[in-house]
Amino acid sequence: MGWLFFWWAPPCSCAILVLGLLAASFGVQQHERDPSAAGMASSAIGWGVTIALAAMFFIYVAMENGIGIWSAEYAKRIANGITSMTTLAPMFFYAGLTSGRAAASPVLRHLSERKLVLGALSLAAGATALLIASRSLPVASVAVFLAGLGCASVYPIYIAWLSRWYGTRAKKIGGMLFALGSLGGASGPGLIGAVSKFSDSLRVGLLVPLVCATAMIGLVLLLRRQTAA
Repeated sequence: MGWLFFWWAPPCSCAILVLGLLAASFGVQQHERDPSAAGMASSAIGWGVTIALAAMFFIYVAMENGIGIWSAEYAKRIANGITSMTTLAPMFFYAGLTSGRAAASPVLRHLSERKLVLGALSLAAGATALLIASRSLPVASVAVFLAGLGCASVYPIYIAWLSRWYGTRAKKIGGMLFALGSLGGASGPGLIGAVSKFSDSLRVGLLVPLVCATAMIGLVLLLRRQTAA
């Protein structure tokens, strides 16, 4: 039963971290209020938006870590063994992630942040579906790269929204959101493993990141009326 400890220890540790940050007092710093900075935080931002953004932080990191960690195992099962290509599968994902973040700035000159996030999440969802349906290493490698490309710009834009929507409150709220992101990163791969074990199929387990991408698309659309990102 020792494997249960290693399975649940990271999520439990992150959960304790989240509770600690919620209860912690970081003191009050005396700074002269900048009216222009304070005005950046919309008065319409309430608990509904905060909960949705917290869920997006948690779900995104769960999806990114889940695909990145399980891609090598999935490639190994397609190839019926370990090869040089199967061990390089995570590299394709992180290559897409890195190149996508490098290209995000030029793209944002022509697209709004919301449209870019929706397009990126749609690409991640489509790439994950392609990965699940793949039957060969070349197709799986392309799918993993595209999944990384789709994930690339999402998290940085979430952080930009946090800063814009909450203004001077962003630093206080950000600690909780980043802790939730860490909790998602610890939980995502374990959830894929649990679903795979229960269904006896890693293809079924990879439905978890597909559901994650779809859920985030829904959350971004729901936030459209409440924010002006």
